[in-house]
Amino acid sequence: MSLRFVLALGAVLASSLPACAQETPKRIERAEWRSLPDANAMAQLYPPRAQKENIGGKATLDCRITAEGKASDCKVVSQTPEDYGFGEAALALSAGFAFNPEIRDGKPVDGARRLIPVTFAAPPVDPSAPQPFRATALGKAIGEDAFMVVAVKDDTPRNGSDRFACPAGEGPADCEGRFIHWAARPDRDQAKAILAGAGDLTGLTSTRCGIAADGALKDCVTTGEAGPKAAQAIKAAVELLRAPARTDDDLPTAGASMRIRWNWPELVKGIDRNPVAKP
Repeated sequence: MSLRFVLALGAVLASSLPACAQETPKRIERAEWRSLPDANAMAQLYPPRAQKENIGGKATLDCRITAEGKASDCKVVSQTPEDYGFGEAALALSAGFAFNPEIRDGKPVDGARRLIPVTFAAPPVDPSAPQPFRATALGKAIGEDAFMVVAVKDDTPRNGSDRFACPAGEGPADCEGRFIHWAARPDRDQAKAILAGAGDLTGLTSTRCGIAADGALKDCVTTGEAGPKAAQAIKAAVELLRAPARTDDDLPTAGASMRIRWNWPELVKGIDRNPVAKP
């Protein structure tokens, strides 16, 4: 089966610069993208194990930006989940990064460094379509197996993914998938309570929800195994999940929609992947 993937790239603001004799700053906050790897490059470099298990992830690189706008001397700062090779894949992709370098005193800045997050995600799939279970060593947290569908315009900057016709009622024309970073999600104790009665569920359940202005999920429709135990667990989880106000590339999420898959054995196994409760 052929696969296409989403590549989302963004900037992380750097800390204030220490005093030094050089005029060239050690960090830059922004650098306008000139080119980035396409979906084919993403597919070729997607970590094999993550591809096999249909798992998305994220890596952050610390790169030097040359006066020509190329990324060089990149180092992996972080990657999640661990041990899937997303850091190595991001390093390989960095060969295709190109920016319009920052201009200072009429000259392009040479040698400044920038943090570059790279997000890997599998493409949107039909939530109602049957999907095989793909066991992972640690299981999955509640909400980890989810993606957002956002309506885009012709002038919306591309994030490296292929656009597709928006599902009915979700936009006037084209949509793109976005890997989700929840603003709030169930903590470990809440996850234990939510999944207490889900240990004997084996079917795959999918939920499609709209996103309200405050990030809450609304008008949810569930397909698949949605008996009383599943329905109770989904209702409790959805009430605690909150989408961010904007995507990583600064598109509003209000009015977009969310797809969440509930792979019950994986969720039960992944209890400890949920965040620890705040004191």
